Amino acid sequence: MPRGNRKNHGRKITRALADELQMPATQVTNDFHIEFFGRNQILTEGCLGVLEYDSDRIRLNLTGAVITYEGAGLEISSYDDDRIEIKGDVMNISFS
Repeated sequence: MPRGNRKNHGRKITRALADELQMPATQVTNDFHIEFFGRNQILTEGCLGVLEYDSDRIRLNLTGAVITYEGAGLEISSYDDDRIEIKGDVMNISFS
């Protein structure tokens, strides 16, 4: 099996294991996952903690990265395990 295919195969196995154990895949794969619902709602999985939080800037420590959401009226509407939901008018997203 070519090297790149082994890596993808390993990810599939890891995700299948997470499904079987009924765990978020981000806890098993060491990845983060982001979903956007328009410009006003973001679901981020793989969050290790909130680094900064105010109404125009939210910085999150993710598995393998730090992400910054900037905008207006930003708020954390829910935070459970490694999943965080942000609502507000998101204008900029950056990684570091």
